[in-house]
Amino acid sequence: MKIIKDILICGVGGVGGYFGGIMAYNIIKSFKKIYNIYFYARGNHLKEIQKKGLEIHKSDGKILICKPTLASDNIGDFPSPDLCIISVKSYDLDDVVNIIKDKLN
Repeated sequence: MKIIKDILICGVGGVGGYFGGIMAYNIIKSFKKIYNIYFYARGNHLKEIQKKGLEIHKSDGKILICKPTLASDNIGDFPSPDLCIISVKSYDLDDVVNIIKDKLN
């Protein structure tokens, strides 16, 4: 059984951003050197994540600043992930799968 250490989140919008952000927040807080969370994102959203991290606004009013190990729009920047979570709109799914397929074992 392979141990999951490198996690790639493809699509860091509402769903991918929430789950990826929560993982990044908790991993940085508790398991800094064991796990890596990578965000495959694009555009201004990517730039903001790289600059400030991803903000998650919780229902209790708390704001979590979530910083992945690496955020990039270049799939070549990431190692092969042990787990890949694809969270993109249906019209982007074919493109994302074609971009990441060579990274997946």
